[in-house]
Amino acid sequence: MSEIRAMALHAVVVMAPQDEPPTVIDMERQISGIREEQLKQVLTISGRLVPSCSRQVVCKLCVGLLCAVAVLAYSAYRIKESEAQFHELERAKSRSMGNQIMSAVQRQLMTSVSSTKALAALVQLDLGANLMYPLGPDVAALVHATKTVAAKAATGTDAEKAAAAAAKSEAADNIIMNSSRCAFNNVVNSMRSSFNGITNLQLAPSGVVSIISPLAGNQEAIGHDLFFDQSRCDGAVATIEARAVVFRGPLVLKQNNKAAIIARFPVFVDQPGFKGPESKFPGWWGFTSMLTEISDLVEATPLSA
Repeated sequence: MSEIRAMALHAVVVMAPQDEPPTVIDMERQISGIREEQLKQVLTISGRLVPSCSRQVVCKLCVGLLCAVAVLAYSAYRIKESEAQFHELERAKSRSMGNQIMSAVQRQLMTSVSSTKALAALVQLDLGANLMYPLGPDVAALVHATKTVAAKAATGTDAEKAAAAAAKSEAADNIIMNSSRCAFNNVVNSMRSSFNGITNLQLAPSGVVSIISPLAGNQEAIGHDLFFDQSRCDGAVATIEARAVVFRGPLVLKQNNKAAIIARFPVFVDQPGFKGPESKFPGWWGFTSMLTEISDLVEATPLSA
């Protein structure tokens, strides 16, 4: 620093006019002026370089940020699109599986319901005598008592109603106690093995459920009059008029609260002298019915595997 100061003083002395020798104060002022001038030059140079350098850095940062935002936005778009494609594939798989399930269940249901027509053919041979053997008399008593209960419900006295109900109960009890002896069981066992998906088969002469196989868990249904039950009457009449299989359900069974489908087929008999129980439906004998619980129906399809 001392050398720089000496050189500055020397420069001042040399540059100063010869007629007026500089004083020490003047020399100090000139040195300070030189320093201020140099400082201004340095600041001027810094002011030009630093802002220019800062603008380049900022531009690069902005470009980098824009690129990062673009990459993130594109990534988010691709992720969302991939998720949408994944969900659409899952929905397509679900629809395909649902269609397969429905097709399999429908095919099995059509196979199972064929049992009602097979039973109808057997009934037409001899009015169901061989199928119901040896319970024919009990079945006839049950049908008669059930129709009497329906007839006395509106106009009968209390004593008549009680007598009809007692006769119906006795006939139903006899059928339940002797059901294991009925020939109908052998036929049903064979059909259940052949058709599959069948929970039970029923005979309902004159619209009165009289024989069920297997009977276990269905005892309360014996003696059920489809015409006296307002919730079943319209369906029973529609089945007779259609002369075809009519499905009901899925519905909840009263005896076990399980979901099931019931298929009923009206049996018409063309025999001399047979008029049938209903004059407005000549030749009508009754119904053959197939009941399948949804679980049994699905178990009979390939889906059970």
